[in-house]
Amino acid sequence: SDATWVIPTENEWYKAAYYNPLTSTYSDYTNGLNTAPTAVASGTSNNTAVYGQSFNQGPAEVTQAGGLSAYGVMGLGGNVREWEETAFNLNNSVGSTGRGVRGGYWGDNSSILSSSTRGDGNPVGGTTIWGFRVASLSSSASPVPEPGSCVLWTLMGGSAFVYRRRMRK
Repeated sequence: SDATWVIPTENEWYKAAYYNPLTSTYSDYTNGLNTAPTAVASGTSNNTAVYGQSFNQGPAEVTQAGGLSAYGVMGLGGNVREWEETAFNLNNSVGSTGRGVRGGYWGDNSSILSSSTRGDGNPVGGTTIWGFRVASLSSSASPVPEPGSCVLWTLMGGSAFVYRRRMRK
């Protein structure tokens, strides 16, 4: 109940990806259309998504993960498949139940990006094609720090602690 950041539920992810608040309609793809976006290896142009690429290429950088949804969310249609909080069977009564995944990854074809496609993933498993998106429960929440910055601050804090201890000796 005190969470600031969460993994989106099935409904939250679906709405962020396929709903257009200006027209109050849903589309088949995250580009706001009923036709697949153009496949790209990376970039941010409208009507693009990162898919249809060689598996060896890997995902695009987070800031180059494809076009925006109507809500302005990047990369929902491709780059990596994303976990949902909601269980695949829509019953969250058991933590080990497979969770839903959406969005497609860089090597998928356009049919996987469709709003009608939802995958199933084991929450204790892992793969290079799955990732997750973090959503804010508050419009005033601070940005989620990049993992690299957390490591940097930890190393800096640890170094300062060790330095102070050595200086005291």
